[in-house]
Amino acid sequence: MLKILEAAGVDALDIDAGSYETIDYIFPPSYLGDACMEYVCDPARNAVGIPILNSGNHTPESAVSLIESKNADFVMFGRPLIADPDLPIKLLADMREDVRPCIRCNEECIGRIAGRLTKLSCAVNIQACNEARYEIKRATTTKNVVVVGGGPAGMKAARVAALKGHSVTLYEKLHTLGGQVTSAATPTFKNKLRELIDWYGIQLDKLGVEIKLNTMIQEDDPALEEADQIIVATGAVPIMNLC
Repeated sequence: MLKILEAAGVDALDIDAGSYETIDYIFPPSYLGDACMEYVCDPARNAVGIPILNSGNHTPESAVSLIESKNADFVMFGRPLIADPDLPIKLLADMREDVRPCIRCNEECIGRIAGRLTKLSCAVNIQACNEARYEIKRATTTKNVVVVGGGPAGMKAARVAALKGHSVTLYEKLHTLGGQVTSAATPTFKNKLRELIDWYGIQLDKLGVEIKLNTMIQEDDPALEEADQIIVATGAVPIMNLC
């Protein structure tokens, strides 16, 4: 079929494995791993000489590897550009560590469109489709902001406060950042969650956020007395049904 299309004058081919019979490959989740559809490029390359495009859980590294193999000419990114629209610019500027990773959850992009019939969003980029509404503007007055809790909510709050120009200190009672996401990132196929935590750590360091690990904050802690704003991001506790 590819040969027939090439002979008919088709300029390029988008090669992937997504179909109604393999619906998870249409929007591949995390358990399918990186570059989960690049395997179809080799037989396609052997069949035709026109440009080949490929998508499917690619990372910048897997994209470079595929193009260097000459089995594809273009690698396409969909959800990663929702998570970080500046991905191409950051790569061009050799800022790979600043690319916010897509965690391939499919909750707020595919799920929001398919299940709630509304515009998409993103679990790691709250500004997606709301860039004007959630624009981060510099504050007119610098405040001393204390964030209690180093999970994803606390790290997000600390990053935004620092981007607004505030002096931020983040306290975490454990020896590492990440909260419950650290446990969730244990399986190999959940590596994007680990990358997200690492990304936050890099961003907080670049923004000058002071991070105090192994530090339990109590209600009467002097650090709270000195703060202009306090953000409590200590997570939730399970509701125990004793009935």
